[in-house]
Amino acid sequence: MECICSLFILLVSANAVQVKVGNPKEKDFVPTKEWQTVQPGQQIQKGLHVRMNLEKGTVEAKQIDETNSDSSAVLVLDQANEDKPALDKEELKQILAALKNDDRSESESDPKDLAGQRSYEEIKKEFDTLDFGVKTEAEIITELHKDYMQTKDDKRKVQILVDLEYYVHQIDNGLNFLKMGGLRDIIIPGLNSSFEEIRLNCAYVFGGCVQNNIKAQIMAYETNIIEILVRLIATDTVEVKNKCLYGLSALCLQFPIAQKKLVESGALSEFALIVSQRDPILSKLQKKIIVFLYDLVLEPELTKQNLQYYQNQNETDNVEMYSEKLRQYNVSNIKGQLLANNWCDIANTYLKRVYEESITTGEFDHDLVEKTLYFISLFRQNCREHFTNSKIVIEQFRRSYDLLANDDDSGYFKKLASLCSVIMSKIRIRDEL
Repeated sequence: MECICSLFILLVSANAVQVKVGNPKEKDFVPTKEWQTVQPGQQIQKGLHVRMNLEKGTVEAKQIDETNSDSSAVLVLDQANEDKPALDKEELKQILAALKNDDRSESESDPKDLAGQRSYEEIKKEFDTLDFGVKTEAEIITELHKDYMQTKDDKRKVQILVDLEYYVHQIDNGLNFLKMGGLRDIIIPGLNSSFEEIRLNCAYVFGGCVQNNIKAQIMAYETNIIEILVRLIATDTVEVKNKCLYGLSALCLQFPIAQKKLVESGALSEFALIVSQRDPILSKLQKKIIVFLYDLVLEPELTKQNLQYYQNQNETDNVEMYSEKLRQYNVSNIKGQLLANNWCDIANTYLKRVYEESITTGEFDHDLVEKTLYFISLFRQNCREHFTNSKIVIEQFRRSYDLLANDDDSGYFKKLASLCSVIMSKIRIRDEL
């Protein structure tokens, strides 16, 4: 017989089992309060604390310490186990075999339950065929360009344009798109498409490509894209007009050579016709035109200020750059072209209409008023005679914003009131003369 020992501490109760090791004829074990080794053949009496010393490979025992706090960690053997003989090798083998059979039966499932399920090998083979390669944005744009050229479905083309617009805002992506023929193959043909959604999204993609992207702007300038956009602003639906104006402003702002081409295309006359119309549907577009023209007129003024600053700092490189830029702005002469196209009257009439609409609705569109006042302020010296007719309107705006400024901690309304005062000061000077 072999003795099977567990790796936990045994607490032998008053009716506990006797542990026999080796020859039973050896004298009995005499316990104390200290741990002692149980010699082979010694009989252990009931009620002792018994443990296996794993380092020495021996059995140790001692009397139970009633105050021992470790008593909760020991196992109390039942009286029913006292006379139970130890297991022999054959019995142990049978028990282990039964445990293995139980595990196998639990892991095995009914074949009916596995119907329709793939094996591990099938799943592994399928994953091996999947392509998890990460594509660069340049590769994605190339694929979108290719898909657009191959598909005949207009709705599919619109979806491709939406995806392209997401990527081309980044300078490198926008430039790469144009280099691979995006203007020639997609944008320009799309702007001439009979499908409105394609025209609209092509204008949107174009604006994303060239916005703040000087190299892309130069590539676009060399085509007839400005003339196409101006034509669509004059003739297309309001939705397409708005997107085309976005593309036009993205190309022309901070690009004085393109502004010259803008003037030559007749854009200022088309803008004048749109802003002069009393059509609520066009109000959003009119506001965008006013903002666009304000930015175009302001750019040369800011360039002149920067030039003076760098001249005072004796920074030769910057002086040369801003001198050339100012020369180009003077060639396009947006402000002079606006004055020649009767924009003093147009701006004056538009300001009155904004005020009338504010009175009718009972609330001001502060952003629209702000943009209109700033636009007029740029012409206050050139259009004083025209703006004299609007001094009552401007004064009403000033009084309204003075009142609103009392409860405004941001200073926004105070700024608008001051702007009105600046414009009025120029008008008064004209009246005094």
